[in-house]
Amino acid sequence: MREANGREEARAILNPVIHGSLWLKLLSTSIVAAVFAALLFVASRWVWPPLQRRWSRQDAGTLVSLLHAFAAPLAAAWILLALGITAGFWYPSWASTPQGTKAIRIATILLAAWGFWRFSSHTARWLQLLTQRYGLEFQKVLLPVLTGLVRFVTVAVAATMILQEFGYRIESLIAGLGLGGLAVALAAQNTLSNLFAGAVILLEKTFDIGDWIESGTISGTVEEITIRSTKIRTFDQGLVIIPNSTLVSGPLKNWSRMGRRRIMFRVGLSLYTPPEKVERFLQRMRQYMAGHPGIHQDSLYVNFDQLNPDALSILVSCFTRTTVWAEWLKIVEEINLKVLEILEDEGISLAFPIREIVEHAPKA
Repeated sequence: MREANGREEARAILNPVIHGSLWLKLLSTSIVAAVFAALLFVASRWVWPPLQRRWSRQDAGTLVSLLHAFAAPLAAAWILLALGITAGFWYPSWASTPQGTKAIRIATILLAAWGFWRFSSHTARWLQLLTQRYGLEFQKVLLPVLTGLVRFVTVAVAATMILQEFGYRIESLIAGLGLGGLAVALAAQNTLSNLFAGAVILLEKTFDIGDWIESGTISGTVEEITIRSTKIRTFDQGLVIIPNSTLVSGPLKNWSRMGRRRIMFRVGLSLYTPPEKVERFLQRMRQYMAGHPGIHQDSLYVNFDQLNPDALSILVSCFTRTTVWAEWLKIVEEINLKVLEILEDEGISLAFPIREIVEHAPKA
């Protein structure tokens, strides 16, 4: 009896082999796997590298970045396609079942999300191409923010679509997230205000790294701009970190955006200076200032404007073409030396405070 049962079991196992169905499935599976593997090898070895070199020469960097990002997901999709075809030899109707279609949709969502996640790391190259082609300007500080935004949106959309595939109601989840987001926003109001202020500074380019700015009592050079705060190196070499909301809400003076830099001072001549010498001083100063290459000529003033009790006041006012501090100081020095030279040539003395002491005789 046992021998009969053993022969029946052996016949049941060997029957598909004898009729060739099992061998046919194995052979078909092997052929499909070999063909797909060969095509993947050829594409990665002899098709993709020449295309990459050609597009790089044609300045198609965005397309190259996009294909780089989706290269691994496409290879994984190719492998999954091969597995799906071979699975059809063993289970012909698996793709038409609800479980099979759901698995295909979920795999597609995951592969697309994987590709966009990888593409977010190529944001810098993409933005540089936009800058060169359309004249747009993006700061390096914005690149991590945009990368994080792209990744957050990618994960959120993929998670939402996958949850819908499993039958979860997204409406209630979104409502719960909205209430939670409102609570978080109220708790982190200052942080969010700094983030929005940082976005305003970066997008409007209120100032750049290296600019000399002044806000309230803080004056110095911008060293770093982040999405939350700005670091300023003061002239006494102190490092001040100011929240971006403070910079946006208050008055801000950007000295580096000056088109010109002002020079204004007064020369006090002695009260005993003859009028003709005052006139010669004015003429020589005007002639010198008009010929100076570092001074704007449209806002140049050298005038005898005040007759003070202790001095004849000469106003000297102009704007330099440079805004660099060291170069501005050099021009001021040259003007001051010229003033001393003219005073010496004309024999004019500078004014000094005069105090008269009147002594009254004692009464008899």
